[in-house]
Parts: sequence; structure tokens; C-alpha cells
Amino acid sequence: MAIARDSSSVNTSGSNFSFTNTAGNFLLVCVRGDLASDNVSAVTYNGVSMTQVAKVIDATDRSIYMYRLASPATGSNTVAITASGGGWVVAHCISYSGVDTASPMAATAQTKDEASVSSQSISVTTTVDNAWLVGFFATNTDKTYTPDSGTTTVQSGGSVSTASCDSNGAKTPTGSYALGYGYGSAAAFAEGIVSAIAPGAEVTGGGFIYMSV
Repeated sequence: MAIARDSSSVNTSGSNFSFTNTAGNFLLVCVRGDLASDNVSAVTYNGVSMTQVAKVIDATDRSIYMYRLASPATGSNTVAITASGGGWVVAHCISYSGVDTASPMAATAQTKDEASVSSQSISVTTTVDNAWLVGFFATNTDKTYTPDSGTTTVQSGGSVSTASCDSNGAKTPTGSYALGYGYGSAAAFAEGIVSAIAPGAEVTGGGFIYMSV
């Protein structure tokens, strides 16, 4: 089954907020913390704990996180972020349909924490054909995010300098692919996470095609 982007939103005002998953069977929540420490400890959707995909901890700037959940509830439900100290700055939510809920990850997440860079590109090597790349990028100051070829911005965080993105299409064959941004001018600190999600398998038999999601 082919993957498709379902719903997306960005929240900048509170650690508990609503997200509407229209018809997705896979949810990503990307968070930028509010402290120069590992201060985000959990994310739930509709009361269900999400699994951390990756994090980039920056000892001098804000840290970023990516969480996932297979088979999330549809409709409008609450995203709740648990964070210590100053709380958090921004959260991006994206749901997808057509993802393999049993084994949703098609590549190990790759992360970067860089200083004084005007661009970032992060590559992953996919292990499943027709996977989609998904990413989350952040800078310490407001920048003009220009996506690289093959990178589609899903949501941007405006003055809090974040962008969630994906490949907006399947990657075939398996191999190394990247998501990335140009920032226009050097950012004192820049963080990024890129991973990949796997499509649900098509199983045939008895003259019918069954979609595994």
C-alpha cells in the first residue's frame, strides 16, 4: 500500500493541544524543547504513549525530539507533552496513511547537531522499497528555510525556527536518500532528525488483493 500524507499542524502555545487525525494509521510528533538540556520525557496522543524515534540534545541551545505512534485514534484528540523546567517551544504533528503499522520504521533515524552552518543535509539508508523520508529541523534564530531538492516542507514554526518535512513521495529502490535545508545565513546552532517510514505490504491470494496496514 502506498503511503500518503494525511493531516498536519503546528502548535506553539501549550504542552497540551488538539490534533485531528483524519484517516492516518501512523502519527509523528516532533518537538523542540525549551531548555539547553534533555527536558522532554514523554509524549502521548489520546492518552496513548508514543515511542521516541530520536532526539538531538544540545547543551547550549534547545533540543529536538521525534516521537511515533502506529494506529492512532482518528478524529480530534489531545497531544500531551511532558517536559521539565521551562517546558517546550513548538510541536509539529503529521499523520500518514498506508504505513506498515507492525514495522513502521524503514531506516534508523539520523541526527545532526552543528554549529555555525548555513545548511544541513541528513541522509538515511532505507531498508524497505517505497519508503518515505520524514524530518524535523531547527535553528537557534529565525531563518529563511529553503528546502533542498526532494524535500517538501509540511509545517514551519515561524519565529521559533523549526520545520517539519518529508520526501512527498516513495523512495525506490532502497538506498541512501537525504532531506535538508539551506538557511540563508549561518545559524549559530542547528539541529536535525531524518528517518524513514515503511509502506504497508500488499498481500495477494485467492484472486483478491489484501492490503496490510
